Amino acid sequence: MDTSILSRIQSDVEANPVMLYMKGTPVFPQCGFSATSVQILKHVGVNFETVNVLTAPDIREGVKVFSDWPTIPQLYVKGEFVGGCDIVKDMHASGELIAKLGVTLEPMTPPSLTVTDAAALKLKEALAGAGEGVMLHLSINRFFEPALQFGPRSPAKCDASSNGITLQLDRASIDRAEGLTIDFLDGP
Repeated sequence: MDTSILSRIQSDVEANPVMLYMKGTPVFPQCGFSATSVQILKHVGVNFETVNVLTAPDIREGVKVFSDWPTIPQLYVKGEFVGGCDIVKDMHASGELIAKLGVTLEPMTPPSLTVTDAAALKLKEALAGAGEGVMLHLSINRFFEPALQFGPRSPAKCDASSNGITLQLDRASIDRAEGLTIDFLDGP
């Protein structure tokens, strides 16, 4: 490996408090993992610099050597390698990423949502069998496709309650959940 490439990477990560090596650009990511990483960084409102490794094959290979990490994207914060997309997602979900970035976010205001009596009954039954400390998590993606799942409480999420049911929502889902009704219909 050409040491000048490694020196350039070292210089980039030291000069930029938040540095993302990615495929594509923040405006036009060219892989889903890069798009997710960019979306998370934009969501927390942090300024970041990027290098499009698709236009710099020497950097693409050099950053893998530099970090001893085989995949792209790669996030660096304050000169330290954080990880790839999965690690960034996990850190964001747990609140660790916000702390690492030193970002202060506006408080989250829970959405106004409704859980019907029928849905509340079934959700309470499901929660009773889910185990200690398990909560319902609701996420709604940018296409307004909902996902309801069980998981541990996350300090990075907002609690919204209706009809005795508390759901945790990530920051991006809050506005999308405003006015939502969760109902249960018995069927095949």
